[in-house]
Amino acid sequence: TWTGTDKDWVICSTWDAFMRHLLKTKLVLEYEDITAIISCFVKPPKNDHNNNIMAWPVASLITQVEKQLKDRKASPELIKSLSELKVGIEKERNAYSEKEQAKVIEKIDHLVFKTQNMEGLVKPTWFPGNDEFADYANASIKLLKDAEKEGWFRLMKHSQKASGGSPSKKYLDEGKELFKEFGADKFKQLVNDWFKFIITMKEKVTEHTHTYNGQNHTYTSSAFIAVPNVDMIKGFVWLCVHFHDKATLYNLATLADRCYKKIPGKGPAAASIGNASIYVLANSKGLDGVGHLSRLRLRIKQSSTQNLIEKYLYKAAEQQGVSIHEIEDMAVNDYGLVHGSKTYEFDDYKAVLKLTGAGKSAFDWFKPDGSLQKSVPAFVKEKYATKLKKIKDTIKQIGLTSTAQRDRIDRMFKTERNLEWEQFSEYYFSHGLMSFLTHKLIWSFEQNGTKESAIYVDEKWVNPKGTIALSPGEGTKVSLWHPVFSSVEEIKNWRTFLIDQKIVQPLKQAFREVYLLTDAEVNTRTYSNRMAAHILKQHSLIHWQKSGDGNIPSWETLIMVA
Repeated sequence: TWTGTDKDWVICSTWDAFMRHLLKTKLVLEYEDITAIISCFVKPPKNDHNNNIMAWPVASLITQVEKQLKDRKASPELIKSLSELKVGIEKERNAYSEKEQAKVIEKIDHLVFKTQNMEGLVKPTWFPGNDEFADYANASIKLLKDAEKEGWFRLMKHSQKASGGSPSKKYLDEGKELFKEFGADKFKQLVNDWFKFIITMKEKVTEHTHTYNGQNHTYTSSAFIAVPNVDMIKGFVWLCVHFHDKATLYNLATLADRCYKKIPGKGPAAASIGNASIYVLANSKGLDGVGHLSRLRLRIKQSSTQNLIEKYLYKAAEQQGVSIHEIEDMAVNDYGLVHGSKTYEFDDYKAVLKLTGAGKSAFDWFKPDGSLQKSVPAFVKEKYATKLKKIKDTIKQIGLTSTAQRDRIDRMFKTERNLEWEQFSEYYFSHGLMSFLTHKLIWSFEQNGTKESAIYVDEKWVNPKGTIALSPGEGTKVSLWHPVFSSVEEIKNWRTFLIDQKIVQPLKQAFREVYLLTDAEVNTRTYSNRMAAHILKQHSLIHWQKSGDGNIPSWETLIMVA
């Protein structure tokens, strides 16, 4: 029996490793034994070096208590002692051991609840971390009806099991049964509300001041989501793998984007939540998830995340029996647009959505007589509020998609991709969204050994002189025109043509800077006097695509890419 005297615990403190090993073995402890150990953790002797409760093997002790109370209930004295331990841990909460502290507190609460309540009752479970999200989410749970709270607490308890890089089938199946009991639609509505809240959350910046050698030093630290809450949120994200609706997938893609944004001094805000979102997108039905992954691959800069997304894209492409480029083509949503435009009917009124640029659009209202109305009609706000909200969400998605697709087309300069006409026509030229971008770009056509560049103007393909070019069809190869492969005269002609026609290209093409290798640089081989003392954007330069054989590109290739 542990007596808890100064002499006993000085010895135990000296043999700290022995204690930790002992509490992991199979023991038979009486209530008095457990109470004495807890007492010494909470109130250590004055001459003991372990003044921090979590410096003791508290987690191992609570695991032992769980085993001891498996078939019996705790005594009032033990309950009191456990409550004192919980209070002591809460007073010492810090960022370094917050996750472990939260787990220990949750186990203590469960032991106390089990003893003080009838068997079968569900213990209330909340987000334990001290952050803005926990306040918001816990408040939303409290608003649920009493009958619903019990089902939700089971889901909260289940989410605490989320660990590792991907969920087990058992975790997903058990979670599905639990949210079915609660109500799948209610579950989806609540978690999507949480995701939207996290997306708009700002980092919490805290200012710290400490004194050293008589001088005050001030610094700031940034925090996003408290560590104990991250795994639970990840667990709820994983459960969304059972849903394949556009709204949920869009929220998960936006959530991933937010969670990968870097916090000063810490890196990504919540990488594990971002990884969980990517997992769900990759395992969703259809190609909507693939479309979001393709967009995220262009937005997220961390190489590890890009590799993860690429792995999922290759897997999806393999399942479809196509290349990764082809599945990205197939996954682009047209949102019902026709040449970048869509009309919505509201009784006798109508609204016309038009793309005006990559990431930009106009939404115009028209009266029954066809005249323009400056604002949304009042009856539309009242009668069609839900429809209007969905349209606004769609406009946001179209903006993100059009920007991502512009960047994906720009990437074709580096990949030097060639397309068959049929594929180009379906996924680029005639596509409701992509056509808005592709009709303003110059393309190279190769047919029967003849190669010609052209742009689509007034429903026909024309060359830089404005005359009709060849008619593309079966057997025609299509690629994105790059000025580096053209003469100075042709580049000048294209620039003049675009200015005369007032065509604003969605990306730099005819007016793209070209740095050709000069004879002097060929002779110097390893350096360039022309480029000396110029500021180089390192990440833009090194963001090149490896060639098929994996060889490092030559100087000529790097200059062309830049």
